[in-house]
Amino acid sequence: MSEIMSAINSMGLDAITCEIKRTMRRSARDAVQLGYMLRRVMEEKLYMDEYADFDSYLQKELQMDYTLANRFIGINKKFSYLGNSMDIAEKYEQYTQGLLIEMLSMTPEQEAKVTPDMTVRQARELKKQDRKPTAPPALPVPEKEEVIIDGEFREIPDKVATSQPEIKTSPYGYTKSEYPPDSLIATEGCGHNPDTIDDLSRLRALLDEKKRDLEEWVKVSKVEEVPENIVYEKKTIVGALANMLCELEDQQDAEPEPEPEQPDLPVLRNNDQRKEWLSKYKDWGLWYRDEHIDVNYYKYDFRDGSRLVVAEYPQRRCNWRNEKSDDAYYHLMEKNCKGYKGTYDKQYVHSTDSETYLVDFLKNLQKGEK
Repeated sequence: MSEIMSAINSMGLDAITCEIKRTMRRSARDAVQLGYMLRRVMEEKLYMDEYADFDSYLQKELQMDYTLANRFIGINKKFSYLGNSMDIAEKYEQYTQGLLIEMLSMTPEQEAKVTPDMTVRQARELKKQDRKPTAPPALPVPEKEEVIIDGEFREIPDKVATSQPEIKTSPYGYTKSEYPPDSLIATEGCGHNPDTIDDLSRLRALLDEKKRDLEEWVKVSKVEEVPENIVYEKKTIVGALANMLCELEDQQDAEPEPEPEQPDLPVLRNNDQRKEWLSKYKDWGLWYRDEHIDVNYYKYDFRDGSRLVVAEYPQRRCNWRNEKSDDAYYHLMEKNCKGYKGTYDKQYVHSTDSETYLVDFLKNLQKGEK
């Protein structure tokens, strides 16, 4: 693996692009390798000579949505050896790519329940069950769904394009004048300014159209030679759209999850107890999760109208330590905060409040001095 890693590190943009496209067609283990290569392009800005930004490179060279690329990068950071290599960590070697994707958004407690023999649907159900009675997120973020078709990962688009953008050359080398490829699922709507789906009938119509198109190409492939990947592409799109339709139909009947019940603020008699309460922010229940940057948010609403938000960056590694840990940053949106020119209500800002400030806030709150 070290030889391959050295070869990747010596590649320029054209060579690494070809390697990424080849790796995209492989199965689960190589998702870690794909994430490593995408990280190289992004973090070292290899795209800058030819593209304005990383997103332009993804769409024009790889027909890949940024969210999908971010998932592969997340897989590399979380499941590779030491968090920054092309080799998958030994404990995850038997897991499928679909399970790794599901585990990206899991808490450590949920991840511990996942076994390599589980299906993606079982892992997804595990997350839903853990959300129900105890501490479900009050404002759940809709997750994009994934599907494994013929051993390969494809992200199901959450929107459907009204028209297919022109593609001069497909990733496989043939031109539009020779064959009109669908160019992966991204062409159908991911990252190409699609319209919002107003009802399921449009999606059903699109699925029927792609099924007919697939049937025609299957017939053509039996009597004449066509590029080897064109029928596979169309099968992938049909399968993804069918899964998307199924998921949307399920969502139509789904009831919104209840907001978690906030635990009562205990009587905190000294600063040690106040510090301990602050450190146990996970007991408040997960409020919101940002899948794009892997950040969890917890909140606590106080009786005076103030709100404390904790932004948790799970399993981060810093230059000065060798172990990963959950980094937490506290943001107090305090009511009637005393300023130099009177009182005001604080809003959420990037800078954090110190432990000393928060301890004093809790002390004054329970004394009734606020």
